[in-house]
Amino acid sequence: EFLAYDALLNACDAAEAALAAAAALAAPVPSKESAEMRNFYVDGREDTDENGWGQQVRIRIPKGQVLYIQHVLPLPVNNDEQWLLRATTFGPSGHKTTIIAQYLIKNIGGLKEFLQRDMRLVLDGGESEELVLDANGVEWAVQAWLG
Repeated sequence: EFLAYDALLNACDAAEAALAAAAALAAPVPSKESAEMRNFYVDGREDTDENGWGQQVRIRIPKGQVLYIQHVLPLPVNNDEQWLLRATTFGPSGHKTTIIAQYLIKNIGGLKEFLQRDMRLVLDGGESEELVLDANGVEWAVQAWLG
């Protein structure tokens, strides 16, 4: 009887060691954190589609990473209009589009106002791992981080 319990104890110890080894192999390895600064322009001065939107800027965003848009700035604007910057992601379930910045000139005593200069906006690449930015009416300077 003593030998049976001893064998059972040894088998349990071996099984426990095997489970611990398997768990260590299956544990996710933390990825190295890194961020890459991206400065780019989104030009909406020349219409490239029937709705007045300019040339698209495509940014690949791998799964698990995001694009952090820190700052946007429209380049010289002289007319009394509103200009937009939008973002779109694509995937099997369709596309998702949203306006992420707006330049609105208010002529109140000659004052001009720009809304949303400091963005602090986090976007992922969606199912397609790609973000598409385009603009309407003006060129936007964008400062972002990818990581």
